[in-house]
Amino acid sequence: MNARAKLLLITAPVLALALTLALGAGDTPAPSAGLAADSRDAAARDLLALPAAVRDAARSAVRDGLFWAPAGSRFEFDLRTELRLATTARDEGERRDESPPLRLSGVLMVDVVTRAGRDAVVALQCDAMSVDTGGATNTDPEWAANVAASTARTLARIDVDGRILGYRFPAVAAAAQRNWLRGLYGGFGFVVPGDHGADWSASGSDSTGDYTADYHVVRETDGQLEIERGARSYVTRAAADQLRVDVDGSARAVLDRAELGWLRSCTIAESTKVTSSDAPVEFDIAVWASLELRAARFDPAIVDPALTDGDWAPAGGHGEDPTAALEARTTAEELAAIAGATVAALDQELAELLAQDDASRALQDAWRHAAWLLEHRPEAIAEVRALLADAALDPKRASLWLSALAEAGSPAAQAVLADVFGDELLTAEVRAAAAGAMFDVVHPSPGLLDAIARRVDGLQSIDAVDATAVLALGAMAQRDPAAAAGDRSALAAVEGFAERARALAAEDLWLDAIANARSPRTEELAGSAMRDPRDHVRAAAVRALGTVESPTALAALQRAALGDGAADVRATALGALASRSDAGSRESILRAAESDPDATVREAALFALARRGAAADDHARLQAIARNDASQGVRELAARLAGSR
Repeated sequence: MNARAKLLLITAPVLALALTLALGAGDTPAPSAGLAADSRDAAARDLLALPAAVRDAARSAVRDGLFWAPAGSRFEFDLRTELRLATTARDEGERRDESPPLRLSGVLMVDVVTRAGRDAVVALQCDAMSVDTGGATNTDPEWAANVAASTARTLARIDVDGRILGYRFPAVAAAAQRNWLRGLYGGFGFVVPGDHGADWSASGSDSTGDYTADYHVVRETDGQLEIERGARSYVTRAAADQLRVDVDGSARAVLDRAELGWLRSCTIAESTKVTSSDAPVEFDIAVWASLELRAARFDPAIVDPALTDGDWAPAGGHGEDPTAALEARTTAEELAAIAGATVAALDQELAELLAQDDASRALQDAWRHAAWLLEHRPEAIAEVRALLADAALDPKRASLWLSALAEAGSPAAQAVLADVFGDELLTAEVRAAAAGAMFDVVHPSPGLLDAIARRVDGLQSIDAVDATAVLALGAMAQRDPAAAAGDRSALAAVEGFAERARALAAEDLWLDAIANARSPRTEELAGSAMRDPRDHVRAAAVRALGTVESPTALAALQRAALGDGAADVRATALGALASRSDAGSRESILRAAESDPDATVREAALFALARRGAAADDHARLQAIARNDASQGVRELAARLAGSR
């Protein structure tokens, strides 16, 4: 499977997860996360009209459980969700693309159709679901399928604590739509044990994995309970070897345990960073969502005890595998797009598009077609190798063909990358493009790894071409550390570059490659390098420590941010702390912004704070910086951050 299909497989669960995770740190301010008191009061005037005998029997049946609403209870909620997705391509100079905001709105119908002991079977259905893509035209049939699935009836089995136990999905929901529905509904699942205290933890599942979440009571009055759910920590994940999921933010809910036995309102304000180790891409997901009860009534006619029978799909969809269906659809689309295409015709199209000022979208499409041609017609690879041997070939066009070979990813395509990289008759620019394209190879072949490892082993000097190859070897080792590179593993080849790097005074390059490889020894090796007297080596050590999640690595970054003697090292450490969510890192960033003697470092601290998201508690300190800093640039940046709160 090519990298595009692989990326789609990674993206699909990420987008489903996005609907359960919400806005926290990020560049886009969230709508207010406060609960709408007016809406709650309006709903309070429209309580569920339960016969007293039914209410008392329902409470008695579940005893101390909070979700005791009897079969026949019908709830109608206003549903609002806003999703923002930013994608960062790590192999393109950290290029960040932000998609237009996606807004969903509609009415969520929740019917308690039967009870089985202490569990409830609930029918979920969205009426008049509307999708607003922020003015952008979206013709993706997947969205239409998702909306159709949400307007059909989904059954969920829920225990008296509010934990979702399983689903029974509508027939129109394929694997992708089932995960869409898990994402749509799962984020509104709040778990409140009957014997809860002021604080508790509970487990749950969604489309991307199994998680734990911390809860605490915000307010408890008149039979109502207001709670807050903190950030979720994933225990198991979809594609656990490929996706790292970091969640921040919170959700609040008001539950009526006296009259309704159900949720009354909630808002979600969380953010998620999803990092893939299998493709050079990161996703930053920001979601704001709300449910507000608009009506509640009792209708015994909806009760259907037979709905407890049959099989239930698990609450978490991370075990479902849509790979086969997605691969088949992707292959069909690609073959249709390259019908009749040739290397010569595509090369001519690339040349014409490169000569135009504004043809980026068309150029991207032509490049995709080139990659698909090389994947589905292997005989075209030899034609491209002959094309690359032409000294008159435009280097930009050569770079596009080389990246298309990497995207195709077959052993034959990788062999051409290695051959071009090692061909001393070609220009350094073309050879560097071949080395750079190696970052895009999702599944490096033993032949490619061996060729690069042998080149690295024999280096007598370092130029830009070879430096790129060293870093690419690290990136490829991360994707498959145990893959053979000659008579050793790819990871061993990267770690074994240490002695050669010292001889070439290239320890910083080696540390960057170690970080790319996510070596288990990264902290050990980078920690030693933090004592190096050379600034550029310590800066590389800081970059490497930024990839390590451990208390000792975090402490080393905080010390470097505040105490290293070189401004560049302090600024690099602050950038690494920007991705950390702990209070100590935030304090280190603010202290550097307030007191570092170098204005460039103070600016770096403020940029780090902007990436994390300035909190309300930071406002006074930012205002002080905006008034008092000696640098106009620092003052202006602090003022902008203070004004964003």
